[in-house]
Amino acid sequence: MKSLKLLSDLVDDICCQLPECAASLRRDLLTVEHRVEYEGNSFLTVTLPLYGDLIFRSLEMNKFQPCASFSKKSRKGALPAFLHGLLELVFDAGTGEVLAEASVEALCELRQICYLFKKVQLKTSQDERLDRLARRKFFEVEDDINLDAVHPLLIAVARVAWKPMTERDVRSLVPRNGPGAVFEGLRPNEKFVHLVANLRDDVCADFNWSLVELAQHEMAAGMAPKPGSNVDFLNGPSVARLISVPKNSTSRRTITVEPCCLMFQQQALNEYIRGRISTSPMLSQAITLDNQQPSKDMAIASSKSREFATLDLSAASDRLALRLVEAVFDHDRYLLAHLQRARSSWVTSATRSQRLRKYAGMGNATTFPIQSIIFTLLSVCAILEKRGFNASRKNVARALGQIRVFGDDLIVPNDVYHTLVKWLEMHGLKVNEGKSFTLSSFRESCGSDAYKGVEITPTYVRTSPENPSSVNEVVSLVATCNQLWLRGYYRASNNLRHVAESFLKKSLKLLGVGSGGVGLRDRYGSMTVERWNKELHRFEVKSLRIRERKQKDSIDGYPALLKSLLAFPLSSGTLEESVMRGKMRIREGWLAI
Repeated sequence: MKSLKLLSDLVDDICCQLPECAASLRRDLLTVEHRVEYEGNSFLTVTLPLYGDLIFRSLEMNKFQPCASFSKKSRKGALPAFLHGLLELVFDAGTGEVLAEASVEALCELRQICYLFKKVQLKTSQDERLDRLARRKFFEVEDDINLDAVHPLLIAVARVAWKPMTERDVRSLVPRNGPGAVFEGLRPNEKFVHLVANLRDDVCADFNWSLVELAQHEMAAGMAPKPGSNVDFLNGPSVARLISVPKNSTSRRTITVEPCCLMFQQQALNEYIRGRISTSPMLSQAITLDNQQPSKDMAIASSKSREFATLDLSAASDRLALRLVEAVFDHDRYLLAHLQRARSSWVTSATRSQRLRKYAGMGNATTFPIQSIIFTLLSVCAILEKRGFNASRKNVARALGQIRVFGDDLIVPNDVYHTLVKWLEMHGLKVNEGKSFTLSSFRESCGSDAYKGVEITPTYVRTSPENPSSVNEVVSLVATCNQLWLRGYYRASNNLRHVAESFLKKSLKLLGVGSGGVGLRDRYGSMTVERWNKELHRFEVKSLRIRERKQKDSIDGYPALLKSLLAFPLSSGTLEESVMRGKMRIREGWLAI
């Protein structure tokens, strides 16, 4: 079994880095082999990650918690026998309490062993079961949404922090394309044909669709919209389709596939809201939606100072009530009208259709920036209440400077943690306590894990090495191979290298970081050189390159003009063909180094 061999190679690498734990870890491998024999790969993808969760919750509780999956104790009795060599460097073997000088390196290796296979994509039979569970949970959360009132302080803070949209802002909105699928199942270029054919000017939308009107001119058989008129495409209730995508080895994430015309409107609003956040002297202190690094840096610093707590929300977008969004943006009538108009009011799946009480699913392009704003404002309210301040502009600005928000990852002052939990629950939201940290020296935010100022984020294997069957899977394995090598796990890295080369039937070359090819990287930026190109005056190497698969997707006339005029940054392909999203092919060719 290749997964088991990969874990064995990883343990050998760890034994080289922590030789005092070598004998214990090799005994642990016998336990792993025995459990995998009887439990299958679920021991690696489910049981070990749950064990890792228990270890790091024990840090937060300052004492190792009982573990049903590993009931056999070590000789001193307080810790499980499994991985006790590493655990004894973190917890007291007699009492189970966290050591004052807990080994950061041991915690890093514990996290790597336990979470190596946490995000492996699942096989079809498991996917179907988890898909049903994800959809059922989506509707269960929807049924629980019942927000009767919004606290007046939140409304006051929103009026201070968010400047209303003006008529000039409305005129600046331009429809934008998005990268994802749409409800109608259209190809990328077909979206523009659909947009032009389905717009109508008999319902006022207060939207600047001048470019669309230009493209619609001939399509409407000479009946061009009147100068200055607005257009809309709302023809009855809008419906989104509910699907799910892999999240990790134990769950899937629900996505709403939005109608094509609404998608264009949502992307326009998304661009506007993000721009307003980045230019706002207040909100930009706490929110940076195009960069996770400020949140990661703050989490790492907080793991040392313990000045700030990190919070993670459970089903954040699914619990965000429409009533809450309406209350927060009630003073901004233009934006609120557009948000309401652009959202799907219904969602449908294979077994159920329902009107939404939540604001929107994750498929709506405005969901992420809107929830980031609302969670930021709730954090401000918690700080103001804790400090006994009113919602003056000065106090709100001061509070915004103490927090950091990226989606549902929140970082707030440590003493405000419980107050914020109260505010979130008061407005129908739920904190994931298993991924929120305030008491220990461990912090987790935006995919970055840290303990006492040192980053201990593990490397995840996202594709099973057992039998890769597509270019996407092999490219993922090569990326993981390089990550393991850069962290000093050389045996594990070579293991994945051999798996990838067996599939490709070619040896991987050593490439530079910016080469764009599929190959090996090292920490020194070394490269394989095979020839000098006299025409282009550069050194080159013959290596594998990724190419996107394309499909015939021809448009002409005014839909083609519309695509050209809007110059979408997210558009790909030409007017004759379009890129098949998620489909790749691999070819060999000469690359610059």
